[in-house]
Amino acid sequence: MICVVKRAVLLLLLAGVIGSDPVPSPEGCEGLNKPLPRNDLHKIFGDWVLVWSVTDNAHGWQMEPKINSSHVELRLLPDNKTISFIERNLHINKSCSIYSLNMSFPLDSSDSNQHTLHTDVATEDMDGVVKPYNDSGVLDLYESCPDCLVVVYRSPETGRVSGTSFIKLFTTEFQIFVIRNLLQK
Repeated sequence: MICVVKRAVLLLLLAGVIGSDPVPSPEGCEGLNKPLPRNDLHKIFGDWVLVWSVTDNAHGWQMEPKINSSHVELRLLPDNKTISFIERNLHINKSCSIYSLNMSFPLDSSDSNQHTLHTDVATEDMDGVVKPYNDSGVLDLYESCPDCLVVVYRSPETGRVSGTSFIKLFTTEFQIFVIRNLLQK
């Protein structure tokens, strides 16, 4: 009986995939690549929870699947120029990692549409062991929905022209659920 149910579910899933339109229409993609202008930067301040992530490097491929949940805080520092980016990750083995970055816009940028932040200083905390995080990465910010933030993090690597990238989608809507799950464990 269970085998029959499994086959029926599999056939329904297959029918759904075959019947779906594999190529999104241009209308369906609107807003996905909307850069966050500098004058809207206040929209990013607060707490965010990771919903989805992808990377283009081997280190990220090893690290990302091991993250159980990720919480990001974005705060404007008192100098009104520097943004504190703190990413807290809970890994599936119950270990923690915290990346703290102070980021700012380039000093020579007068473009109000500028949406790229540059790393000024960074630290990495792996289970309580804090060390400098030598990274000169940049963060591009995009808004895809009112409660969503798309972050593209690019980091140069020694000997590689292209560097590495992480694309992450954060939302504010899952925050209570994730915090509740963390407290229950």
